[in-house]
Amino acid sequence: MTLLENKILYMPYFLQIVLLFFALVAIASDGIFQLLVIVLGTIFIIFAVVTNVLLILYNEKYTWLFSILNIIQISIFIFATRPLFQEVALFFYVNPWVLEALFISLIFGIITYVITKVRNTPARYGDEYKSIGYGFIIFFVLFIILITTFALLSAYPKCYLAKTLDINEIDTLPEMDAEFLRITPMKVSDRYVTDACQYPMHTPSKPCDITMIDNRPHWAYLLVPDGFVNAYNIKPKGAAFVDMATTDKKLEIKEQTIQISPDLSLTDDIYWKIHEINYWADCERTLVILYEDEIYLAVPYIEYDLHFDFPMFYRSPKWGGVFIVDKDGNIEDVDSKKAQNHPVLQGQKIFPEKLVLEYIDSQRFWKSKTKGFIDAITNTWFSHSEEIEITDVSNQGNSQPFLINTKEGLKWFVSVEPHGAAHGIYRIYLVDARTGNIEMKKYNTDEIGPVKACNYAKTDNPMVDWSQFQVIEPIPVTPDGELYWEVRIVPKDGSGISYTSFVDPKTGKVTECKTDEQIYQFIEGKLITNETTDNVTGKILDIDVFVKNGNTHWIIELNEIDYFAQAENLELDILTILVDLKINDNVTIYFDSENVIKNLIII
Repeated sequence: MTLLENKILYMPYFLQIVLLFFALVAIASDGIFQLLVIVLGTIFIIFAVVTNVLLILYNEKYTWLFSILNIIQISIFIFATRPLFQEVALFFYVNPWVLEALFISLIFGIITYVITKVRNTPARYGDEYKSIGYGFIIFFVLFIILITTFALLSAYPKCYLAKTLDINEIDTLPEMDAEFLRITPMKVSDRYVTDACQYPMHTPSKPCDITMIDNRPHWAYLLVPDGFVNAYNIKPKGAAFVDMATTDKKLEIKEQTIQISPDLSLTDDIYWKIHEINYWADCERTLVILYEDEIYLAVPYIEYDLHFDFPMFYRSPKWGGVFIVDKDGNIEDVDSKKAQNHPVLQGQKIFPEKLVLEYIDSQRFWKSKTKGFIDAITNTWFSHSEEIEITDVSNQGNSQPFLINTKEGLKWFVSVEPHGAAHGIYRIYLVDARTGNIEMKKYNTDEIGPVKACNYAKTDNPMVDWSQFQVIEPIPVTPDGELYWEVRIVPKDGSGISYTSFVDPKTGKVTECKTDEQIYQFIEGKLITNETTDNVTGKILDIDVFVKNGNTHWIIELNEIDYFAQAENLELDILTILVDLKINDNVTIYFDSENVIKNLIII
């Protein structure tokens, strides 16, 4: 009895077909059952392939029929579950030079096999295997050579962007819109919304993103199912919005059942649905929009154009459009031109953040415009002439690009520095967050960049216990078109904002603001402060402490001059020092023009 004639072999095939059909039907349903049937379908597909290999080894009849059946089954299964493999497929789509290297190597390998087989005619025992071996060696060696060469030239897309992008050079930065201020940083917002979430089976989605509500910036979070099982059984509860334009905790929760979103089960996941519509869309993070008291989801996406420059094919990115999803799960694909006027997207950032970074990073290959792609690439390897780097501020609680609102509209802001260890401002790029138009301002003088601005803010206040606090999110602000770095000093647990500092990149001068009113006054150029103008060091000659109207006052004599302090105007750490202060202590006092103590250090 042959292997095929054995009735036992028929059962796996019939079972595999039934289960595969069952899996394809179940994929269209909801619940954790989806995952189970996909796993079972995959297992039985593998089982069918292994069985078919056994049939080939035993030289059974009708093996070709089972091979065709396996190919059809696998194709159907892959097509039905194609969003699962989108990231892998997109890699080969965006990098066609990988397939180019594979195809060229395969052709030469086949040619080698045919030539050696013809030369060995009539064939002797073992010649067939030698021909296959020669063909494989040529294929393997050539593939390694080509894939290495193409990988070294993989910056061709950025060279193309550097050559073709239209960048408008400006002399001054656009003035900031005083109604749009980013005050609450992401870390503090995360803590606010986590503490406020009262839904046992839901959790705020992270990372959050910025959305505009009545022209005010908010951190937006979807309230998504918490945990693996819940992701298959329940829907998002709604969204939470944290007002960014204040130091106070202002949070609004909008309850609304959302049919598809990120972090859901396979076929309810927003990216699964999108990739069923447009498989090659390179999607951004999902933006939550509150429009006419209903929640909409928006997903900007990138498309790619195919090019050829010797010796390789490559694709360059461009803005494709925005997918808009309503509460019922209906998806609207809006192209980049129509997105400007779509009512749901009015006033929102819609140009992809990832594309902003691609565009700015491409400027490292500036030589593409005059010298060609190869010269541009080798410049980044060796001489680094006029090469830029996007300033890395990831250790400061957020990363570039930063979104700011100017009187010209929403702008993505990117600060770059010269290649190497320098941290000053070399250029600033502004990318319109709605159209993608690019502007650039050059800096020829030494000005402090965002990383060093954090250091200046820390140095300015030596009384803070920096083991318990941190300086985060050095974002740009442009009152009257002049650049300042706005940094927030927060507890390391993100439980609030201690104060906000503005650092002048030209002088390093730091201005501290502890209230919303002071912050808005600074942006409007109306802040009046009793700034520390001097400091003095010496031995305390006398201390007078008294209480007036329930407020403790100190008069400290140092070098025969009196300096004044009152408890209601001082931070707790300075008060602690004042309480323990004794005559003959050596101190450094920081004071203003009226001899009011602003800071105090015991030496």
